[in-house]
Amino acid sequence: MQASLFLDIRQLSHADEWGNYSITSLGVVEGITGESYINFDCSLRITCSSDALTSERYSCSADATCKERDDVRRCYCNEWFEGDGLTCTRSGPIDCSDLYAANRTNNGAYIIYPAGSSGFEVYCEMSSGGWTILQRRTSSSVNFYRNWNEYKNGFGIPTGDHWIGNDKIYSLTKQTNINYELLIEKTNTEGSTYDSRYSSFSISNEGDKYQLTLGGYNGNA
Repeated sequence: MQASLFLDIRQLSHADEWGNYSITSLGVVEGITGESYINFDCSLRITCSSDALTSERYSCSADATCKERDDVRRCYCNEWFEGDGLTCTRSGPIDCSDLYAANRTNNGAYIIYPAGSSGFEVYCEMSSGGWTILQRRTSSSVNFYRNWNEYKNGFGIPTGDHWIGNDKIYSLTKQTNINYELLIEKTNTEGSTYDSRYSSFSISNEGDKYQLTLGGYNGNA
């Protein structure tokens, strides 16, 4: 019957990269068969097999950090990434409400990554709970009389007057299992504010000419 021990390495020396990080000396060693130990800077993984210890190079993803959690030291994917620490895949933030839920509470420009998107900059209205701004038009400083491609790609800058772009709106609203509301706020020359709020909102892709679909309405506009 094979006995099982837990891995406890008190002293360790190993060769450099050119020596394939092979173990050169060990102090007190105990271990559970199949368990692994990651060294302090996450450059080496040592595995306890039934009759020996083996070592191999270990390297964190560029989107991971070498640290200890719950007494286990290894590579952990950074915030908004998922994986085993060696390979990490971006998982967000998918919109401003995602950022707000992660305690990002300052209004301003942020990069968001809707599913399938390489990421783009938007303005987040955090004081109202994490709204993603699609358009701001407060003056004549930005020309809104634009052609199809300009409305497709967007224009202006998120911190000023702008249109985010139809393709970006589509990448937001096409995400599965997410319902987006649409809020339109308008202020007249006398300073009175009116709003229109729709319970659901989405657009189709360019091939379908960005067809708009809206849910129930509420407001005073």
